[in-house]
Amino acid sequence: MKKVLVNLVVIIILIVIVLGLSNTYTVKAGDGILEGIKYILHAGNSLEYPENSLPGYRSIPKNIKAAECDIIDTKDNQWVLMHNITIDKTTNGSGYVQDMTLKELRKYKLDIGPNINNMTDEEKDIPTLSEYLKICKKKGLTPIIELRQRNYSEKSYQNLFKNVEQNIGIENCILMSLSLDIMQKLRSMSGQANLWYITNSLNDDVLSMCKKNRFGVNVDQNSADLTKENVSKFRLNGISVGSWTLYDYDKFNFLKESGVDYITTKFNDINIEEFEQIKREH
Repeated sequence: MKKVLVNLVVIIILIVIVLGLSNTYTVKAGDGILEGIKYILHAGNSLEYPENSLPGYRSIPKNIKAAECDIIDTKDNQWVLMHNITIDKTTNGSGYVQDMTLKELRKYKLDIGPNINNMTDEEKDIPTLSEYLKICKKKGLTPIIELRQRNYSEKSYQNLFKNVEQNIGIENCILMSLSLDIMQKLRSMSGQANLWYITNSLNDDVLSMCKKNRFGVNVDQNSADLTKENVSKFRLNGISVGSWTLYDYDKFNFLKESGVDYITTKFNDINIEEFEQIKREH
């Protein structure tokens, strides 16, 4: 009888250990759709074409499996790809995106960036979110969509979810923002959406907030909080950790060694032969 009780205790202890391990590393936000993917191309193939441009996404090489974009809404609640709140820097026009309808916005063309003079007028159009999503679907890319820090109407949020659902499915993309208000609004609208909070910190407050809202995090690669210890702490709490944005080779090994799940970068050959041995050591 005593032996039976001892065996029973051992079994219970083993069950507790297994359950404990399973609860310390749950499915992370975005893991399902980014399984096997380590690198995310920033704003399309921006080494060869303008950022957030149609040819920039159409020309993404096959070794890349996820592509990031920036979006903002127009006066008539349509979503377009644009990093800045105005079109002054990247087009031949001027003014705030949110002060123009999509039709008014489409009068202007992208006019800066690699290969701009070799692009057709159609290729210079300011892309809509729908156009970007269709390219991603055709090329088998996971869309990583950043909402810029602005105030958005309920109609715009509804159009966002409708657009995503019609073109690729809300479960097949990742939505993210620097704005906590935007992130919480997105979560209130969908319990299934894959959401990443863009942050400069990996402190306990961010950890607690991400656990509460089921967010992943995308942290500035230059953050003092980006350490192997902090990354491990977030991951052990079921929170995926991405980093942005790799612009130089010197940071590559650091980011890999930190243990981040995903690296957003401008380099379109980054996962070819381990970044060609870090571009042959520069």
